[in-house]
Amino acid sequence: MKEIYLDLQEVDLYGWERYKSQTLVDSLLRGIAMGDVFPPVPVVQNDGFYSLDSFAHDARFSQSDIREGGHTRAIAHYLARKSLRCVLTGVSQLPSPPEGFFLIREISVTDSYGEGNKFFGKIDLRSGAIHKMACDTRYR
Repeated sequence: MKEIYLDLQEVDLYGWERYKSQTLVDSLLRGIAMGDVFPPVPVVQNDGFYSLDSFAHDARFSQSDIREGGHTRAIAHYLARKSLRCVLTGVSQLPSPPEGFFLIREISVTDSYGEGNKFFGKIDLRSGAIHKMACDTRYR
């Protein structure tokens, strides 16, 4: 897989999550400002745009059902006006984004997890990838 850097001010990157936590985005923005290097985000190159790879698994966790989204890293790099480190996992000839995908720059950043919960229903934030990422000091 080839590593690339995407300037999200110049290229269109799509993902399937519509809302992200302000707390996590702020944390990543601080990391970006301090020069932290984040794991590459898996993306697929399409006909004129990129999309987050919805089939990529997160290798940091042993559970096979945890997907490696990259939405929070993407929106934080967009807001910081820094290129996003990605790994190209495939090439597709899709002429338009899949249904249910949104431009990364149009993701809504919520004030708190509670605010985000109203969009997704009840989420147990003490388990799963979001909690592990929030507790990981590399993301602060």
